[in-house]
Amino acid sequence: MVRNGSEKKEKFQILKQNVQSCSVGVENTKFNEDKIQKSHLKLALNIISRRMVTKKELVDKFKTKYQEEISDDVVEKLENMKLIDDEKIAEIECRNLAERKLYANSRIKVHLMKRGLSSDLISKYLNFDDEKTRALSLLRKKYKSASQKEKASRLLFSYGYSYSVIKSCIEEYFNEFS
Repeated sequence: MVRNGSEKKEKFQILKQNVQSCSVGVENTKFNEDKIQKSHLKLALNIISRRMVTKKELVDKFKTKYQEEISDDVVEKLENMKLIDDEKIAEIECRNLAERKLYANSRIKVHLMKRGLSSDLISKYLNFDDEKTRALSLLRKKYKSASQKEKASRLLFSYGYSYSVIKSCIEEYFNEFS
C-alpha cells in the first residue's frame, strides 16, 4: 500500500494537534514536583512529536538526564494518554519494513528488538507466509539479467533472508531467464 503525500501530511497534522493539546494540558497539570515534571513532560512531547517512540526509547532518553521516578511518572502518563503505544509501533513497523523495505522477518525482529519491543509482540505482527514472496519481489526490483546470481544472493542475505529462502528464490528467479 503506497501512501500519497497529502495523506502523510494529514496524519502528521493530527498528531501535531494531539501533542499541542497535550502541551496545553501540561500547563494546567499539578504534579508533586511541578516544574521538573512539567519540563519532563514537555520534553517527552517534543520527542514524540517528531517520530513514534517506544517506551524503552523514551526511558533511555530520560535515564541520562533526569531522575528515574519522575521519568517513570511521565512515561506512565503518556501511556495513559495513548501517545506511547508499543503495540501500535510493532504493528506499523512490521508492516512498513516488510512491504516497503522488503526485509526478512529475522531482520525486522532484530530491528524492533533494538527499539525495545518484546519478541512476543513482534511475532504477533510478523507475516511468516510472505517471506519468499518478498524475496522474489526484491530480486525482480533489483535484477534484470541472469548474470548477477552471486550479487543477488548477497543482497538477499543482507536483507536477512535465510539460506534456504535465498537458494530457492535464486533458483526460481534466475531459471526464468533460461
